[in-house]
Amino acid sequence: MDMSGRKTGDRAPGRGWYALGCLPVVLGFMAFFAILVSQLPKMDDGLEQIVVPGARELRLEPGEHTVFLEHRSVVDGKTYVVDQISGLAVMG
Repeated sequence: MDMSGRKTGDRAPGRGWYALGCLPVVLGFMAFFAILVSQLPKMDDGLEQIVVPGARELRLEPGEHTVFLEHRSVVDGKTYVVDQISGLAVMG
């Protein structure tokens, strides 16, 4: 045995094996980045912006829907800044 506790003649894995062990992690990050870049622009497909306060009728299919409040937003090239919304009602 040598000073490190290994039997004489035993060898540690080479650098190539360590690189191969990192390969799934690197490929996973690359796949994550590729999916993120390709799918992120599609996230707002089908979303409809309305300016509140104001009035507008939306026809929604039955089911669950989510309403997002944007404190700062740009709609049709105009910038809107809102501190609070009072009187927002959803009629069903």
